[in-house]
Amino acid sequence: MKARHPKPRTGGTYLLARHLPRWGHPHYGHGVSLVERASRSGVIWSGTTTASVRPSPYVAHHALLSIARSHDPLLQLPAEDLLLTWLDTLSQWGYHSVSTSALAPIAATALHDIGFSTAQDLVLLEHHHRDTDNFIGVLPSLRGRWPGSRFPSQPVITEILHLDCAAFGNERQMDLITLREALCATEQSRVFVSYVDKLLVGFVIVGVSDTHGFIQRLAVDPNCRNSGVGTRLVQTALAWIQAKDCVSTVVNTEASNVVALHVYENFGFAPMNYRLAVLEKNLLP
Repeated sequence: MKARHPKPRTGGTYLLARHLPRWGHPHYGHGVSLVERASRSGVIWSGTTTASVRPSPYVAHHALLSIARSHDPLLQLPAEDLLLTWLDTLSQWGYHSVSTSALAPIAATALHDIGFSTAQDLVLLEHHHRDTDNFIGVLPSLRGRWPGSRFPSQPVITEILHLDCAAFGNERQMDLITLREALCATEQSRVFVSYVDKLLVGFVIVGVSDTHGFIQRLAVDPNCRNSGVGTRLVQTALAWIQAKDCVSTVVNTEASNVVALHVYENFGFAPMNYRLAVLEKNLLP
């Protein structure tokens, strides 16, 4: 987002661990500190850059590398030798491949330079709210499992994750951790849902920080696409954001997702001046 925007936090920002460098490891103490929070997962520090690592729940021997402030267009990653140490750590933990959180161009270039390739090209879109906006919410939001909770009941979470898999596929679907991250990434958040004959056919996760709104995730059952479900979800999300007196709403979607791009453009979203990219790399020799 633009520099004046508050950034939705990424996994490395709120997967906290104490700074306890493992000085006994030959690679640590030279610009890299590591806390292993569980088997093959932890937090890496290099200077002011923090990244969290955990195994993919769906792809064997695949690491998920979530870099704090990864959407920030001004973020600069550590020097190449330190980044290579990160990869050496992942290899020693038994990973065969790695993919990143969505990265702004400067950070993405640093990883491209050490052999990463682009797995997803994401367009950033922004809607500037005006006094003439008159979005009307037409879909319900989920109730928390208890008063004040952001998290729905376990049966509803299961429905959401099942639908997300159908919409995005096994490798890009959310799991419980990424769902929790999306719900906690902003100061306030809601999940709006669409049901047909008591079956969940769509949901949108939306958040607000200060005066800026963020559409964090939009998923529609593949069998219900082009039926207006996505349009009603976005309309409801924008109505909620508008009621919070936000000045803008930001969303990202794959550059190849023509249907989603069309929906957002119909609501007045326009491309921002940079994109995001999810990167990946094979770690095997």
